[in-house]
Amino acid sequence: MCVFTLLGTLTYAGLSFHIDIFIEGFVFLLPVLLISVRWGFREATIASIASVLCLDYLFTEPRYSFYMAARHDWVALCAFETLALAVSGLAAQVKAQAENAQQQRLRFERLYRISKEAFVFDQTQYCGSQLVQITKDVLAADGVSLWDAIALRTVTFGDIDLDHEDLRSWYEDSHDEMCVQGKLWMQRLRVSEKSLGVLCVSAREIDPLTLASVASIAALALERARAFEERSDAEAANRTEQLRSAVLDGLAHAFKTPLTIIQSASSGLLEIRRLDDRQRELVEFIDHEATRLSDLTTRLLTTARLDGARLEVHREQVLLTELVDRCCIDVSSGCADHWLSCDEVSADSQVWADPLLMKLALDQLIDNAAKYSASGSQIRISLRKDGDASIVGVHNDGSFIRPEERQRIFMRYYRAAGSEYKAAGTGIGLSVTKRIVEAHGGSVWVDSDVVCGTTVFFTLPHRPGRPE
Repeated sequence: MCVFTLLGTLTYAGLSFHIDIFIEGFVFLLPVLLISVRWGFREATIASIASVLCLDYLFTEPRYSFYMAARHDWVALCAFETLALAVSGLAAQVKAQAENAQQQRLRFERLYRISKEAFVFDQTQYCGSQLVQITKDVLAADGVSLWDAIALRTVTFGDIDLDHEDLRSWYEDSHDEMCVQGKLWMQRLRVSEKSLGVLCVSAREIDPLTLASVASIAALALERARAFEERSDAEAANRTEQLRSAVLDGLAHAFKTPLTIIQSASSGLLEIRRLDDRQRELVEFIDHEATRLSDLTTRLLTTARLDGARLEVHREQVLLTELVDRCCIDVSSGCADHWLSCDEVSADSQVWADPLLMKLALDQLIDNAAKYSASGSQIRISLRKDGDASIVGVHNDGSFIRPEERQRIFMRYYRAAGSEYKAAGTGIGLSVTKRIVEAHGGSVWVDSDVVCGTTVFFTLPHRPGRPE
């Protein structure tokens, strides 16, 4: 309607002032150009055709008919229409480019905002919860949901008709990078070749390129937050190790110094010949228990230090039976209410090992067997050859380890369910034992039965091998 009103106004002005057709043609060209800029190419084409009809009907001879007698009028009108269409097309292209530039600017502003927000998130909170909030605000969406495939959790912000299982099933079953289901736009989160989860946005219309870019930023933010968390955990563990080393050094001094004094005093008292039998028995008991406590303190401190340190293995040929006998003698006082026995299938078995470390590992297994078995029960140590290695087993009665926990008990600080009610412990003894055995090229495992009890096995090589 506006187009025809404008053309009518120009036609009336041309007729009133008796303007020549050539001048009137240029006058009609101006609104065609304005219409193409304001509304588009289709409207400009309609206006150009209407202008040609007006010029032909009102300004060419014979007037008031759609017939032109002069050839130059044909040329003028054809040139006008060609020029009008060309100018309209160029104007439409310029307008489209301007709109595209505006969309690009808006996209860049959105990406800049989300990237700026994503890398200044509060590291004390879960990154995914903050990502869905900023994504909803930036994309002006109804709701946003994110499924983290690493943490196996879903976070949602806003109104979105989708649950955890829908996102998870699409992530696992589909190989597409993007999926559109009505108002739901799902985009896979990926860093390089690593898939991290799914970002789902509920909106009427979203630029796919913008959604893909937002998903890339979200994936990078998740990976960065996870790396930051791992680094923080590593730094905390390092500080814990430093603190523990300092505490252990203090404990070593605090325990060993008075124990040494007690041992020296008891040894001095034993040299006094004026003690009667009762007094000598008491002094010998003090000296024996002080020596035992000193050995126990040394073993515990050594175990704790080895748990956080790099093992240095000094290998040599060791007769396995002698090593086991020495361990049985040293731990006999601590296992006085148990019956220690050794089944020596291969008495001449020699292994290539560090005797100090292996004695520590075997002492730990015997001590654990005593702590988690009934008083008066048997602790049986078995030795047998298996090809180029020897297998050592420490068995006790009355304890049972569930199948799902037989690997976990060798993890640092892990204790089996209910073990805290049977005996005190820190959960590092078996982890150190596993490290020692694996440093020798062996392996360690558990066999447990409700009726027969529990046996911890480990292997040791007969020949020198490459330290692990």
